[in-house]
Amino acid sequence: MVTTAGVLQVVNLADGTVRWRRTVGVSPALTAAGQLVIFGVNGRLTGYDDRTGRPRWTTGGLPDQPTVLVADGLVLVLSNTQGPGITTALTAVLPATGRVAWRFDPGESLTVLSAGPAGLTVAAYVFSRRLYLLDPRTGRLRWQEATFVAQGIVPLVTSTDILAVEGQSPIRLVDRAAADGRVRWQDTLTTPPVGQQQVLAAGPLAVLQGAPVTPGQPAPLLAYRLTNGRAAWRVDMPTFVATQPVLTPGHVLEQPADLMSACAAASWARIRTGAGNRPADRA
Repeated sequence: MVTTAGVLQVVNLADGTVRWRRTVGVSPALTAAGQLVIFGVNGRLTGYDDRTGRPRWTTGGLPDQPTVLVADGLVLVLSNTQGPGITTALTAVLPATGRVAWRFDPGESLTVLSAGPAGLTVAAYVFSRRLYLLDPRTGRLRWQEATFVAQGIVPLVTSTDILAVEGQSPIRLVDRAAADGRVRWQDTLTTPPVGQQQVLAAGPLAVLQGAPVTPGQPAPLLAYRLTNGRAAWRVDMPTFVATQPVLTPGHVLEQPADLMSACAAASWARIRTGAGNRPADRA
């Protein structure tokens, strides 16, 4: 954690004691990868040994106010601000050495969406609305499509498909071929998901939590067959759900936003085995 006084602290989870602390400055650019705690401020990124706090490496030439996250084994750095003269490049740093692996810069600010076997998805929202698929090893652009990807909804990236919530009117769950970005199938959603939702893979299914059409109405939990986009099943949650489902073996667990209501745990085991097209049980 970084305190408001700009002190980076690492706490031992076994007993809660502070393992080490170091004055580094104030910045939201904090993450961890491997045996390193990685912090960025004033255009520099530093990897600290998570046991001792000793700096392992420092990399410069980055945005003055960076934001960082780890995806697909890379530390991805973007600017936390926008405006004239502010870099728009997405920089990938190797966490083991601090070496810059690649930069991708389409000339406008980017948002990192998700990574998976097919690559790294990023989106642009400011000047254009585009979805990009990058090779995470080289940063090479594999394809791009002019589309609005719903903000806050994390796409599912498999070895063959990219599933994202796209559009504004209408809003759709879209399956694109990872090879070239062409649309394989799509389904119009009554309302967009809310909050930091994620398109989840549950065996042969893609699962997405929707929002109620009107306040007080059930929130649909939707499952699609990954192969063809056909509806596998739908379960109406009894109340609004603002967080993404949690997958457990054979079940999808939901956390309602209404603390007075307990939501269902829907089983997709019968779908997986081909025994039917409705949830096997609800708890």
